[in-house]
Amino acid sequence: MIISFQEIAASGGYYLAMIGDEIFANESTLTGSIGVIISLMDVSKLLDKYGVNMYSITSGKNKDSLSPYKAPTPEELNYWQTMVSDMLGQFTNVVIESRGDRLKGDRNDIFDGRVFIGQDAIKYGLIDQIGNLDETISYAAGLVDLNTENPNVILRKENKAGLLPLLLSSVNKTLSKKSSIYESMLNTENIGVPMYLYVPGAKYE
Repeated sequence: MIISFQEIAASGGYYLAMIGDEIFANESTLTGSIGVIISLMDVSKLLDKYGVNMYSITSGKNKDSLSPYKAPTPEELNYWQTMVSDMLGQFTNVVIESRGDRLKGDRNDIFDGRVFIGQDAIKYGLIDQIGNLDETISYAAGLVDLNTENPNVILRKENKAGLLPLLLSSVNKTLSKKSSIYESMLNTENIGVPMYLYVPGAKYE
């Protein structure tokens, strides 16, 4: 399988690409970001300022771990750091198994979450060639003796959104126009969720 990277193929995107045999990327493609992150928000002091008390009724002491309404304990932080480290180990093992001896240089640099572009991505062995999508398609066609000048490309049909997603999209756009500290407090969808990619302000799906 030949993989083509476009603008960004970082973290989770790079992880998925490990099923490929060869990887093409543009000169400016952000590649790598091999790492794991768990975001934490602590608004307990803000709640204290406004006299708001939050109570959690749980089935165990760890059920509300990383709740944004209380400061995390050292034990909680240690637990989640261990989980992140374990997940990073899984990630790096997949990269090592897939890329093999193509990986070059200090792996502490490769696996510290940074991104690479162009020749640096090649230097570290994260990609194999610089090339855009058309060049990737032409290369893949040549591997199976097809017409490399004008190969027949079959595009996947996009699924049309149903009524409910459209309505929810409209509601989301309306809410996104309003900004307040209360919305930030309530927007906890990624709290405690291990993520392979972190982009400030982005929504993860």
